[in-house]
Amino acid sequence: MALISLGIAMAPPSRHYQTLTVSRDKITAAAAGWLAVDESWKLAFTWKNIGDWFEGAAEG
Repeated sequence: MALISLGIAMAPPSRHYQTLTVSRDKITAAAAGWLAVDESWKLAFTWKNIGDWFEGAAEG
């Protein structure tokens, strides 16, 4: 069983988020939802803001 990281990166970097899961089904459903432009897939996860990882990085 592998831990899978899924991220959402939006501008600016302070709006970057990450979630971790072991569920391949949840990742598959997330990919299908993203392709269908259906944002409800995001509700299946708990998201952590990781914007601080990019502090000091050039924006743009």
